[in-house]
Amino acid sequence: HSVDEVVSHHNDFLDACLKECMLRDAALLKMLAKLLTVCVLYADYTAVVMGSVEAILAAAELSHQNVRRDSAHAPGKIMPQGKRRQMHIAVASQHIRAILAEKKYTESVLRFEQSFTASLTELMAKLQLRSASDWMLANLVARLDYNGFYGYARHTHDQATSGTTGN
Repeated sequence: HSVDEVVSHHNDFLDACLKECMLRDAALLKMLAKLLTVCVLYADYTAVVMGSVEAILAAAELSHQNVRRDSAHAPGKIMPQGKRRQMHIAVASQHIRAILAEKKYTESVLRFEQSFTASLTELMAKLQLRSASDWMLANLVARLDYNGFYGYARHTHDQATSGTTGN
């Protein structure tokens, strides 16, 4: 093979990589970046919340160890190990519920879920439009929406925005 053929094959390979990774289409790349941003924000938020939970669990474990140590030194107040464990779990659970409520964890996760679903549904719609001329995008759409969830979400969203009920 000549150098020109090698360069041509290399360029074809790079072009295929860019196309398969959706890096050649600015609109798809923007949608993908938006989707990845939602994922990173969710991961960061979860790390912050879990840091608070870990601190509570560590403090509760120290408390549990103190109760165990104190009950070993007070023969008249010996508490069965199962009861101590139940109390420890109840206290830790109560603290964790308080942290999750304080940080509005459930509402935040639902907002992240809605944002993720909206972003992925938008990306899927764009991929669906472009998949007619590109078999790799058609394959990607089929794999991403293997159970029809995002197609149904898009259909439901389209009905809601157009004002029709579909009955």
